[in-house]
Amino acid sequence: MQQKTYRIYCKQGVKAFTSLRFGAERHPDAATLALPYAGMDFCPYAGNNPDIIRQNRRIFCQQNAINPKNLFFPRQTHSCNVIEIDSDFLKKNEEEQADRLQGVDALITRQPGVFLGIFTADCMAVFLYDPAHRAIGLAHSGWRGTVQKIVLATIAEMRQRYGTRPQDLLVAVAPHISTEDYEVGDELTTAFAEAGFDTHRIFKKGKSPRHRQLNLSAAIRQTLEEAGVPRKQVEISRECSYQHPEKYFSARRLGAASGRTAHCIGLRPPQFLNAATHASAQRSPSIAADTMPPA
Repeated sequence: MQQKTYRIYCKQGVKAFTSLRFGAERHPDAATLALPYAGMDFCPYAGNNPDIIRQNRRIFCQQNAINPKNLFFPRQTHSCNVIEIDSDFLKKNEEEQADRLQGVDALITRQPGVFLGIFTADCMAVFLYDPAHRAIGLAHSGWRGTVQKIVLATIAEMRQRYGTRPQDLLVAVAPHISTEDYEVGDELTTAFAEAGFDTHRIFKKGKSPRHRQLNLSAAIRQTLEEAGVPRKQVEISRECSYQHPEKYFSARRLGAASGRTAHCIGLRPPQFLNAATHASAQRSPSIAADTMPPA
């Protein structure tokens, strides 16, 4: 298997997954793991060879049966900017689309066949699915995006454009850096407190003076609670990107000039949705049956 999937979307109307750096079949040695771009990297702005990026993107699309013209990754800058991939966006040429995707860290759509993408290397990728309105979103949330509450901004855009209600959302959070491996300056405590976070829940004492350990999972959990997303409809991965270099890229381990893990979500065709709805109704009426225990 070349990807990680999420139980909360089992038999739902979406395909959501996280790419694995080397795939489940390969077991690289330590020297290979230490190479910053080794593996499935096709992020165009992290310093890798453009020819390798193009080749890896082609392989990625082939493996996942994605039309390359319908796969969109923004040029992330740790902003709080959200855009919609709508019919007007799809009519633009490639250069116009790339310009629109500059400085964006979250995407939303209701367009069937379109795949939204986000790159990470320790930050969180947050998947959003509104089954009531057949709408999806995907946000890149490192500490900057989290303190700016980019997920709230994404949900607000989905509410405005599609009528999304937070209580209907199914949310998955991809593997990201764990608390014990995420040492930050203690000035971030003030930044999160000013943004309304309960810092006692999301910070621990650091290993070094004037440092703290930041729990991104707890921070995103607080944001989703604030939005009104039921806890049972949230799946947060417990895997740490720093501790698993065989699966995920980590800027903390490899440096900022390194590869990026890709995360994608797209709406499945209507015929799949109809079949899945019928199967789900026979199995159980509860959405919670497909959720993971709280992280």
